[in-house]
Amino acid sequence: MNRLGTRKDVEVSLEFVGELRGAAAAELHTLEFPAYVRSHPAGDNWDLHHRYERELAARCVARLRPRWEARLADASTYLEDDCWAMLEALIVELPEEGPERRVARAGPPWPPHGQAPNPR
Repeated sequence: MNRLGTRKDVEVSLEFVGELRGAAAAELHTLEFPAYVRSHPAGDNWDLHHRYERELAARCVARLRPRWEARLADASTYLEDDCWAMLEALIVELPEEGPERRVARAGPPWPPHGQAPNPR
């Protein structure tokens, strides 16, 4: 980094994150874990899941590299990490329904301060 970011830098970053999320989601839907398990030899389940996530990350990189390698500095260095992080976020933290809809539908996870829990 040898300069302050510009509005254009922010716009490009937002565009990248949108495409990153789309590519990671597409790979999760294209290669589901049960299908991966059926097509790979049995062994250590944790290692198998790790290899599955590595495969997803590699596919995500293949989708994004042609468009972003020339547009983002050090994309070749960080793109695999970006894909891995987005895959993890989609799997663990960012369900398609979105957290605000789940909370609104289910109600607050705890009672407001000073109130007893509402038994269900």
